[in-house]
Amino acid sequence: QQQQQQQQQQRLSALTSGGGGVGPWAEQQDPADVPPDELLILRVDTGTGHEFATGFSASSSSSSATARSDAICSALILGKAHFVVPMEAIRKLSAGQSPVEILGPSSRALLHARLPNFPAGGPNEPGGGDGAGGGALGRWLELTTTPKSRYPHACIGPLVLGSVSREPLQIRGPRSEYYGTLVLVRPGCWQAQRNKRAVLTLSLLPPPSGAASSGGIGAVATVALGGVDGQALEVKVAPGIDALLTLLCALAVLLMAPEQIR
Repeated sequence: QQQQQQQQQQRLSALTSGGGGVGPWAEQQDPADVPPDELLILRVDTGTGHEFATGFSASSSSSSATARSDAICSALILGKAHFVVPMEAIRKLSAGQSPVEILGPSSRALLHARLPNFPAGGPNEPGGGDGAGGGALGRWLELTTTPKSRYPHACIGPLVLGSVSREPLQIRGPRSEYYGTLVLVRPGCWQAQRNKRAVLTLSLLPPPSGAASSGGIGAVATVALGGVDGQALEVKVAPGIDALLTLLCALAVLLMAPEQIR
């Protein structure tokens, strides 16, 4: 089991590594520089609690060393990351259908998303505290290397698709180890928390944003509708930020609030 997990880790690291640690996840633009033809729908912050143009506040400052120690998979703290999730894949996930591909900017599959009824550890594995249980009803969003990978790199749940959970969602890392929780702190705003401390803040922007450029200022990651006629979600993550955790939490938020992308 451990050998299989190490092989998956090596495969994903090979996909994402390149010159200077920047590989297929790399994105040449700053995540804040959202092109005018993209509609910003979600921003991700780690900051010092100041207010941004969206009216939401960020929380929890962190150094690069702290960010790495908080990473859900520390080997995958990379250069700028860019994920593309086709809207057809989002529609399938919203309907409970999986697996689906998560692409890089060159349209190569980097990861897969799945929605099993139970996390990899099984339905009876206890939760890790913070009010998040492991046995509640709902689906678990998993990120894996291949469609049939036995063990995910990370998962979050339990999710009731199309419904915002008022209870903390449990976040698990490799080997189904407890990582932390995703908590709704106010309408349209969630925090990924670890050891009672916020590591990411995710804020939905009211549709239509219309102010994509200002909405991205200061963000460490953005989620926007892009491509031809907005047929894909563009997830762009700044260097040194936990791309896997960002992607996992962003997809979870959008599966709970799909009206943001309809």
